[in-house]
Amino acid sequence: MAYKMNGIPQLSEGDDKKPKTWESRVNAFLGNPKRAVDEVNSRYTTDEGGEFDEGRDRARHMTTAQYTTEGVRNKLDMIPFSNSTVNKLVSVGVSNILGAAHEAKAGYANFKKGMPITDVIAETAEDLTNNFAGSIIGAMDGPAKKKKSIVDSPKVKSILPDGRGFENSENYKSDKSFLYKKNTNKTNKNIPNGLYVLKNK
Repeated sequence: MAYKMNGIPQLSEGDDKKPKTWESRVNAFLGNPKRAVDEVNSRYTTDEGGEFDEGRDRARHMTTAQYTTEGVRNKLDMIPFSNSTVNKLVSVGVSNILGAAHEAKAGYANFKKGMPITDVIAETAEDLTNNFAGSIIGAMDGPAKKKKSIVDSPKVKSILPDGRGFENSENYKSDKSFLYKKNTNKTNKNIPNGLYVLKNK
């Protein structure tokens, strides 16, 4: 979804055949780390036969950061006489810088659409934490199956934040036809009571 911000270049996804934005170009250059979104949704969306019913936002950020780190590693490893350990460290740093740029864009867009600044800050902090954890996994050696098991492990889920129920924030409409209001439905287990959710005008 493209966020339109006056004076700021769009960083979101462009056309798949010909990337037009910074973020989509970087995504294509690094081997499409955003494929993590579909992969995680297939594991975590229960109504589509997923294996898990919560933690999708955490897993999505972790896996995207993992793939970004691995993409940077692959590029650096192609340089003659490069050092694998140094490449891993640099890849973690680059992945977190790219993740911070994405979260800044997303946070700004959510704030402009009415999300309270406290929730913007909280969501951004949690997303950056999960991005960092994913970048560490991406720097590790080992098969993809092992890394996926780390992302999905109960121990990791108990340590890292779950995204505070904002996992659908990228689907929010930017035309202001939706506004935030506090959720007061105590029967909804997916959205904790008191958090802000979108409501149609």
